[in-house]
Amino acid sequence: MDTFFKYWFKGLENGLCKMDEAERGKLLKECAVACSRSHSLAMYQEAYNESKGLEDFLQNLKRRFPELNYVIGRDGGTVAIIYDHCACDLYKTGCMSSGFLCDCSRHSLQYNLESVMGKGKVEVVLKQSILRGQDTCILEVRLK
Repeated sequence: MDTFFKYWFKGLENGLCKMDEAERGKLLKECAVACSRSHSLAMYQEAYNESKGLEDFLQNLKRRFPELNYVIGRDGGTVAIIYDHCACDLYKTGCMSSGFLCDCSRHSLQYNLESVMGKGKVEVVLKQSILRGQDTCILEVRLK
């Protein structure tokens, strides 16, 4: 990776550490929307449009994102989205390694799901993440 980008992203990581949670959330939400629009949103829309229900949708997503695993809650009102490795391009390319990227991923999943299911129809909660020291990333999707 170019030296300029290494330094620039290190500055971004340092800046994120100095922000309070609300400021950081605003920035990462905008980053998440931009990231989603660059690639994953179209994949979510295709998967959703080809589906005949929640499980079919999740299977269609898994075909597009092989690293994605899921568990539907017993009540059918929650879905755990599970990753056994970090799939963030900023992490994979060595640009950033901060656990704050996981908040960006949460916002991205929220944006993608609301785009296909409707605004206010889901809530995504980050339960654990690899970049914060756990073995897997788990994002809990609460269906409303």
